[in-house]
Amino acid sequence: MQKETSTERITSSLDRGKSSPEILLGVPREALIALFLIFFTLFVYYPVAGYDYIDLDDDAYTFQNEQVRKGISLEGVQWAFRTFEMANWHPLTWLSYMTDVTLFGLHPGTFHLVNVAYHLATTLLIFLLLRQTTGAVWRSAFVAALFAVHPLHVESVAWISERKDVLSTFFWMLCMLVYVRYTKHRNLGMFCGAALLFILGLAAKPMLVTLPIVLFLFDYWPLGRFPIDYHAKNGLLANPVSIKCLVLEKIPLLIISTALGLVTLAAQKSFMAVQTLEMLPMVTRVANALVSYTGYLVKMAWPVSLTVLYPYPDYIPVTHAVSSFFFIAALTTLAIIWRHRAPYLIFGWFWYLITLLPVIGLVQAGNQAMADRYTYVPLIGIFVMISWGIPDLFYRWQVSRKALAIIALASLSALALTTRHQLHYWQDSVILFRHTIAVTGDNYLVQNNLGVGYEKQGRLHAAAEHYREALRIRPGFSVARFNLGNVYQQLGQLDDAIEEYLLALESNPRNPETLNNLAKALVETGHITEGLAYFRQALEALPGDSGLLSNYAAALVNDGQYAEAIAVYEKVIRLQPGFARAHLHLGVIHERQGLLLKAGEYYDATLRLSPDNLQAQAGKQRIKAVLKGRQD
Repeated sequence: MQKETSTERITSSLDRGKSSPEILLGVPREALIALFLIFFTLFVYYPVAGYDYIDLDDDAYTFQNEQVRKGISLEGVQWAFRTFEMANWHPLTWLSYMTDVTLFGLHPGTFHLVNVAYHLATTLLIFLLLRQTTGAVWRSAFVAALFAVHPLHVESVAWISERKDVLSTFFWMLCMLVYVRYTKHRNLGMFCGAALLFILGLAAKPMLVTLPIVLFLFDYWPLGRFPIDYHAKNGLLANPVSIKCLVLEKIPLLIISTALGLVTLAAQKSFMAVQTLEMLPMVTRVANALVSYTGYLVKMAWPVSLTVLYPYPDYIPVTHAVSSFFFIAALTTLAIIWRHRAPYLIFGWFWYLITLLPVIGLVQAGNQAMADRYTYVPLIGIFVMISWGIPDLFYRWQVSRKALAIIALASLSALALTTRHQLHYWQDSVILFRHTIAVTGDNYLVQNNLGVGYEKQGRLHAAAEHYREALRIRPGFSVARFNLGNVYQQLGQLDDAIEEYLLALESNPRNPETLNNLAKALVETGHITEGLAYFRQALEALPGDSGLLSNYAAALVNDGQYAEAIAVYEKVIRLQPGFARAHLHLGVIHERQGLLLKAGEYYDATLRLSPDNLQAQAGKQRIKAVLKGRQD
């Protein structure tokens, strides 16, 4: 007779005992748990249906992205697979946004709800995966519930731009489920299915590069495929495989992972998103990584003061890094020592360490020291440690199952309420960034983004105040200079706007948007020759931009260079035939030159594209009156 370990005894008593029947109220227990997870998740996240876009990447991913705005199209699909836009290669994420636009339009609430749908689906897949591989129903349900409602996951679910998180994790769990089927039947088709799902997950977010290593952990526990260690001692080798076979079967996945990892690095370097060692030395990165590993655990246990951006600290105390190192080393040692008694500890702890590795900051992309969204997958490992470890501990303390259930429900309720509280900060940019500043203090990036939020609300003086605050913290921050110049231009303070644009160009001299706006301000103040010079510099960076060409042509008209202006407007029409403003301005120029029939043709073209255009209507009326007068 096989000897049962303490883990199996406890699982049996908690999950398969007579007091826990498989049929509850005439409904299968797993179905009731699934319904609970669905309603629990929706109760927490349904408010996002009324939330707005956030002025942090949402525009670039959705309503200001030309390809996404069109919805699904052949051109859009080709673009999604070719582009490195947003410093990433994630075509499946782009296609997901395009599908949303095709089905629902550009309303932000629908983007939010699709995020929630993927999060909910992943929650159910986690429950199914653990239930199938461990047989522990209630522990599996608790892991899924923690994943569903933990406050650290709000950022991944409530931020439209983090579609890549919820989408890639959905494919991660599907891949693991198919992998489980493969381990039972050793079927090549099943392995290819798992590999395809792995590729789809990588095409949503490259964080899945660690999945092949995680599958080794899964082989150890709960699948029991390792021919050594606690399985051999306790007769649990239901499906043993040699270490050589375990390694060889992962090689194709590791090759895919390496290839996609290199593509991601190329994408990030092409947008200069990766910080160099001169900018951020490796010693600082390692120290921040150690502190972050422990910091995420603190936030998991005490999820307060969560926010969208934690700026990189100017200094990390050596004592913090050293104490974090010893804490990590101690937990790692305990997990290894207790691998016979509690194999789930080594699985959960190394899941956490390995899946955080790509985003822990050793290769630093962006300015954040930490990010809540980075815990979306890694915390699953910690949730497994909690869901299996605490019942084991309580079993030894002889705590009743009823008391354990009460503690579990109370914990989930507290987390759900905390998540709902954290969720309300994501209603719009102003609320979110005001909260971020309250949590992080001097934060030039968030001050700038708060200014953008106020500017979109038409509160220009409030916006200018926050742009100036961003510049107080970081005087060389060219984005805030540019934004402040835009506010001054809208307020009619053109001299101040020109000054800010010139200061912005000191840090970023080839920025076409700054050059364009500076040129427009100079033309408006009568400095047409200088404005034309800046327009030409902008066109060197963006030679085919229709809006920029149109602004340049308008300046040429102001300078009396009609022939040059006509040539530029005709180029605009070749690039963008539906650009009504170019047709209108060509009509105006030809009317000024007395070429009334030609002007009328351009006014007609304008009205075909924009039937309500009052300037074109007035131009048509003037031409009719002149031609009628000539006939009379």
